[in-house]
This record gives sequence, structure tokens and C-alpha cells, in this order.
Amino acid sequence: MSGSIDHSALPRSVAIGVSSLGNFFMNEIAHMIEDGFRKLGVETRLFAEHEAWSAASCEAVLVVAPHEFFLLGDGPIAFQVLRRSPILVMFNTEQQQTEWFAFAEQYFCRASAVLDINYQTARYLGRSGYRAFALPLGYSDYIERTFGGHKLPEHDIFKHMPALTRNSLPAAYAERPIDILFIGTSSARRQDFFARNASYFATKNTFIYLPDGTSPFLSTELRTIDFSAFVSIVKRSKVLLNVHRDEAPFLEWQRIVTLGILQRTLVITDHCEPGPFIEPNVDYLDGPLATLPELCEGALRNPQEAEYIAHRAYTKLRTQYPMEQILGRCWTALAKTLS
Repeated sequence: MSGSIDHSALPRSVAIGVSSLGNFFMNEIAHMIEDGFRKLGVETRLFAEHEAWSAASCEAVLVVAPHEFFLLGDGPIAFQVLRRSPILVMFNTEQQQTEWFAFAEQYFCRASAVLDINYQTARYLGRSGYRAFALPLGYSDYIERTFGGHKLPEHDIFKHMPALTRNSLPAAYAERPIDILFIGTSSARRQDFFARNASYFATKNTFIYLPDGTSPFLSTELRTIDFSAFVSIVKRSKVLLNVHRDEAPFLEWQRIVTLGILQRTLVITDHCEPGPFIEPNVDYLDGPLATLPELCEGALRNPQEAEYIAHRAYTKLRTQYPMEQILGRCWTALAKTLS
């Protein structure tokens, strides 16, 4: 996001909507945005779909993950209420080839503007006639001060881990007990990749979590892992692996940046489209799908180099791309189109 922040263009008050029933990732995105606005001096609050009536005419409304917010619980009623808001902005996190994006898009025409976590998707939305802007998530000290990762929360998928792994963080990167970590919804492409490379991953201390993703992740479901658990297990891993769900080279910003780089863990990914701020093979390792085991092996054989890349990427984001600066520049650009 280029340009400077015009503080006079920022809203005086923002109400951020996030589903009370949706997955924990969306909740933490809402908190990151809330924290960013507060650092900019903007009065900010969060509300759930059943509290949509509380939105005041003096507030700009920003809905995080409309594919969840307007679908779950009182979401349909919330849309009928919020569509009358003078400024209604929606923040999309879904890939455009998915059914969840299609669900969210039906609401975009009612929005004053659409923000997207992915730069390429924001460009697509702009070409499609929407007032669209990219809002990648930058460094957020909300994440650091809230999620220390010192202990894995109680959950069935962690119960077979040794107590020492669950209850303490290793002092050194090379001592992290999990060699390779993958967490993502199941797809034919991902299943095929792990099946073809099963013999390699079997030689490593590998943690693979491939839950079904055909329905929204409800906070009450066993297959849902909360954000604190994600952070805790990433901090115990040397490599965070990213494999696309299908052939689209979508830059999975949440996994690569918020879960990977911000936790000072080396990310190795299936080839991605370029995005702002972060550089392939500088801030993370990027390669064709078939080369990922080789890239993992190289990182595991050279933990000092892996740690160096991870720490350098973290420092770059923390010093150059704080969330409030990205948010402020994005909203400045948005406000110019509304005046």
C-alpha cells in the first residue's frame, strides 16, 4: 500500500463486525484491525452479527469475512440492518475460485468499498467494478502481546504429544520439536501431494492437520483449532509448509505472514503470486510443488540459515510494515474515492 496517511480522512469512529460463530482466524483479524485503528487515534469497537442494530449512523462499519458474518446465526438479519449504514466496508479473506467467495460477493454491491487480504483479488474486484483496495495484514503487536505460545491448549489432536512439547517452548530454533508443520483444509491436490511424499514426511517429525473444509469452521466444533493453538504449534516448528488447495497460486497471507513470519518460523511454500512487502526466497522459500520436500530438507539440514531467514523477515515486517500504517494508508486511499 503506497502513499501517506491523511489523518483527516480517517473515520472518527469504526464499528467492526465479526461473526460470533465463525472461525477464530477471522476474530483475530478483527482484533488486529481494531488495534490498528486505535493506534491511529480512531474510536473503535467490535460487534457480532446479533448486535448489528447497535451500529450508529456516525460510525463507519467494517465487516470482517462477510462469507461468515452474513451466513451464520443472525447474519441474514444483520445484512438487512447494516445495508443502510452510510459507510459499509467489507473485508474479504476468501479465494475467488471458492464457493465462499461467491457467497461473499453477493453482498459486495451493497458495500461502500471492499477490502481484500490478497492483492491480486483486490485487482480482480476493481476490474469487476467494485471500489476495491488491498489490505494485507502487517506486523501487529496485538498478536505478540496476546499469544505467547508457551503452552498448547487442551485439544484432542495434541493429546499424543509428549508433555514437554505441549507445556514448554524450546530455547533455540534448532531444538524446536516439530520439523515440518502443515495445517490447512483438505483438498484433492493436498491429499495427492502428501500421499506421493509420504515416505519423506515419515522420516521427519511431521505434523499434518487436514480437516474437511466444505462448511464454515464453527468455534464450537472439534475440528476447529483456535488461534492460540495455531500460534503455539507454529512456535514449536522449524518449517511451516504451505500447499495450495488447488492450482490457483493464491498467496495465503494469513498462513505465510501472520502464522509464519510473525512467529519467526521459516515458511516454505508452493509457488505463489507476488504480493506486497514480502519477497519470495528472501522472506520465505518459494518453489514448484514437486520441489517442496527438497526445500524442507535443505532447511532442516541448515537450521541456522532457516532461523536467519525467519528472523530477518520478522524484523522487516516489525520495523517497516506495522499494521496501523498499512491500515491508515489504505483508508486514506479509500476515503478519497468516497468524497
